[in-house]
Amino acid sequence: MIKSSVALPDEDTLEMPRSWMRHLHPRRGGHPGPKLASADVREDDLLARYAGRIEELLDHSKTDPALAAAAREHLESEGSALGAAAIVAVHGAEKAHLDPSRQEEALKRLRAFIAQSDDAEYRHIVSLLAGLRTTPARRILAAYLVPTELDWVAECCAAPANSVPREMLLRSLGPAEHLEILGAGAHISVSDCYYVENLITLADGVGPAIAPFMAEAFDLFHDSAPRRKGLLDVLSRLPGDETFRQMLERAGNLHMMAALRDSMRRFPVRAIRVLAAASAGDAKARDLLTDHLRAHAELTKQVLPDLPAGSRAVVEELWAADDRSPDAAADEVPRPLAVPRWERPEPKAKPVVVKGLPVPRERAMAWAPDERDDWLNRKIVTLVTGGHSFGRVPVPAAHTEGWARRVAEARSPATDLGRMLYWQGAVLAAGPEDLVRPVLAEWQPDWRHEQGLGRKGHPYDPDSWLRVIIARYELDALPVALGYARARPANGAELLLPFLDGDVANAMADWLQRSPTARGAATAWFTRHGSAALPYLLPAAVGRAGKARRAAEHALRLIAAQEGPDAVLDFARAHDERAVEPIRTALDAEPDEASRPRKKPPAHLAVNAEVLPQVLLRSGGRALPVSAVRNLLALLAMSTPTEPDPDLGGVLDACDEHSLSRFGWALFRHWRENGAEPREVWQFAALAWLGDDTTVRELVPMVRTWPGEGGHHHAVRGLDVLAAIGSDLALREIHAIAQKAKFKALKQRAQEKVEQIAAARGLTTEQLGDRLVPDLGLDADGTLVLDYGPRRFTAGFDEALRPYVIDQAGKHRSSLPKPGQRDDAALAPAAHRRFTDLKKDVRAVAGLQLQRLERSMTTGRRWPLPEFREFFAGHPLVWHIAWRLVWIAEHGDTVTAFRLAEDRTFAGVDDDAVAVPDDAVIAIAHPLHLGKALPAWAQLFADYEILQPFPQLGREVHALTGEEKAAARLTRFEKVTVPFGNVLRLERRGWYRGPVDSDGGISCLVRPVGEGRYVVVTLATGLYVGHVSESGDQTIEAVWVGADPAPEYFSHSSSGAALHSFGELDAVTASEVLADLTAVVSP
Repeated sequence: MIKSSVALPDEDTLEMPRSWMRHLHPRRGGHPGPKLASADVREDDLLARYAGRIEELLDHSKTDPALAAAAREHLESEGSALGAAAIVAVHGAEKAHLDPSRQEEALKRLRAFIAQSDDAEYRHIVSLLAGLRTTPARRILAAYLVPTELDWVAECCAAPANSVPREMLLRSLGPAEHLEILGAGAHISVSDCYYVENLITLADGVGPAIAPFMAEAFDLFHDSAPRRKGLLDVLSRLPGDETFRQMLERAGNLHMMAALRDSMRRFPVRAIRVLAAASAGDAKARDLLTDHLRAHAELTKQVLPDLPAGSRAVVEELWAADDRSPDAAADEVPRPLAVPRWERPEPKAKPVVVKGLPVPRERAMAWAPDERDDWLNRKIVTLVTGGHSFGRVPVPAAHTEGWARRVAEARSPATDLGRMLYWQGAVLAAGPEDLVRPVLAEWQPDWRHEQGLGRKGHPYDPDSWLRVIIARYELDALPVALGYARARPANGAELLLPFLDGDVANAMADWLQRSPTARGAATAWFTRHGSAALPYLLPAAVGRAGKARRAAEHALRLIAAQEGPDAVLDFARAHDERAVEPIRTALDAEPDEASRPRKKPPAHLAVNAEVLPQVLLRSGGRALPVSAVRNLLALLAMSTPTEPDPDLGGVLDACDEHSLSRFGWALFRHWRENGAEPREVWQFAALAWLGDDTTVRELVPMVRTWPGEGGHHHAVRGLDVLAAIGSDLALREIHAIAQKAKFKALKQRAQEKVEQIAAARGLTTEQLGDRLVPDLGLDADGTLVLDYGPRRFTAGFDEALRPYVIDQAGKHRSSLPKPGQRDDAALAPAAHRRFTDLKKDVRAVAGLQLQRLERSMTTGRRWPLPEFREFFAGHPLVWHIAWRLVWIAEHGDTVTAFRLAEDRTFAGVDDDAVAVPDDAVIAIAHPLHLGKALPAWAQLFADYEILQPFPQLGREVHALTGEEKAAARLTRFEKVTVPFGNVLRLERRGWYRGPVDSDGGISCLVRPVGEGRYVVVTLATGLYVGHVSESGDQTIEAVWVGADPAPEYFSHSSSGAALHSFGELDAVTASEVLADLTAVVSP
């Protein structure tokens, strides 16, 4: 056997980091404890302060004379460890330094003095303490002070558990024999591992033998972050194969996995040995070993001959199986990876500067169609008698003393209310024009610290009331809008879209180049204004070199891409001939070089490039060399899930998609298994730009569960990743989370993401939902043939989209039989797996689609006929629901009811063909739409034995009374007390919870009923946020319909002017509202 000629690392010694020393209770011959340099001064001061009390204690009749003599000798001489120990031994820990709050520190310092004493003094102390061990308290104190007296410690281990202070005993333990003597007491309790001193001192005294006990404590207390951190920190540093095995057994826990990887880095030889021995029956160990061998190839070669035969065979097998592709040649590596931009020399050529170009002072507004009206009609926090409300700004108020006072307070806030930014904004948005307009030029609040600024979508968010101010005052509102946008570009840049102005143009150019969060708004601004922005950009684009010039050049390239380079050059020529050549140079410059930041990547990327899967080039099948992979990691580290590094796109185009996906997921897995450092989240960017549908399937379960593990921010980043991947599957998953998620905040963020995606495609969220329903690989007729060879089955779906199969004899089966001996050995298992996957995929979409369609019926959603044919009648999966419903076609004043026949034609109640005009709109019929034909339709479906996916033809119908139609309140449901669970049922019927009030409660539930109206149920007590189950019975205070979903509006609108009557609701909506409320108050 070949022996290694290179010295291997020492992996059997516990190496304590410096950070542990201050926590360690040291022992003689062990690791040094905290420094004691400043002890004498502090001790002398305390002894001088309490000299009288000390003398009184030493003269006490119960003080041992020998100890008193030692203490006096200590006080009268230069001091010794013996004298200090004598004081403590006489009076116990409670008298140390005469300060009970410092008892533990005093004992710890005395123990450190004794540990550092010379041999003679140490033996003298031991002999003195030996004669004083007369009570259990003195015995444990002596054992703690000199824990190297192993017999003394053993005696304390054998004492009854309640007779010995546990922490002092733990800090005295030495060899493993002490643990055996402790027996059942040899465990680490919840309080033991709360203080890291215990764990560190146990590691120093007991060594690796304590590892199993720490591992068991981790099993019990890993949900407690302080305990978990201390346990894992010590475990990852303890040497010993058993320590490593204990950690490996728990590697399914991500916190333990991170500690295990720390241990692997610290003890690489042990990791090879133990992982190789465990790999035979442990897939996780095998994966870890594969990574480890890649990271330590040379070390593995050294230790391989010394491994047991079985372990050596495992390592050799993994090496052989790790079939690495050859590295690409230098000229094959994409340039950004071969020579990254931060290593390239700066351009030497000086840009041509054209001086004297004037900056235009003209300003203008450029509103998109209907945009100004939309902003004017935004709902904001307004001021009403007795408090605040949430609604549209009324007709501009008249100039009154009250408004003059309010505007003055907003202008120079002297009251607590006046200092509230949302209050000032409400005043300026709703106040009289002649009072407000002069204020806007000088009103500059501190946007960094005011209430509500960080809460996008909150009623107090400036985004709402600033839009009203901008729409009312236009250019006079620019100073306020620009101040907000500069302070908060991510939120405020969008508010500048209508303004055409030099300062706005320069800000937009800067954000376009340097601000990922505001880049979208900046792009939209240049798209809107186009060549009209050129006069404001040209002076900076040919001015002095620097950030302003680079930003202006970058913006000109964007305009040139939109309107053509000639438009930009012609403008420059007309403006100043001297500007033409520098502008041409800027336009001709490679965008990848001219506009990219030259910042350096993070110095430490916390990942070893060697352990990651190879990234293959598209052509030739060669792999990126490790140096290029490191540069790829750097590009990913400088990306975000919404904004890739400028060099990344070209690199991805040159690489194989499948290998990139594997690489990205492995990188993300390593990040999670190494502790998921919250300050390093660029691995999400890697998933966003490298991921595919396999990534989506792996990531979505994590996104759904992260909020419950304190990882809401990770979940939100996960949504960004899914949106960036952008596949149909990724978008379906975002949509599914938006429709149904356990955590409200995650659901809300997913809904926002769906709205963004839909808007980018020019769709509503419901239209996007139609397009995201998968066909699951079904045939055009909505079936799937499952081929077993000698026999075949056809899969279909019932009214709830539950799959079933029909055999060749026409017999229905609820499940597919398992393959038999006579079936084809290849076809049958594949078909069985396909049906299993189909059931799983259908479960993921069925409930959501049924819920969407029922909601479409109750809200009166309509589809153009072509969309109905594509997404319902012609969709392989949705067809199974669509043919079980009655539909109506509306064309002018004509309403025609029909169903889908088996051949997907339209049939009436008499089974006659129905012709639907091409420009008709289609809806799901509500019983009220069918009128007198309802019984005939019900009979037809009964005759054909058509089961419906949700109540339609048999749905209960309700109606308002004459008095209720004229009223804004439904008093028949008011003052009724019901269980809180009844109230929550409304959420399953399209209602949502109202805003959280200042007391942390939810006092209303809201149902949109169209045309900007809402039905609101206000609750007398309300629901407790985060503790809904503790809310108790709820009394319905009021049921009303109005233009505002917030309960304050009803509470403060004494005139009721903003309320609507229930008679304004259409019959279907009124029926559904009454059905919902009837269900709430029913037992």
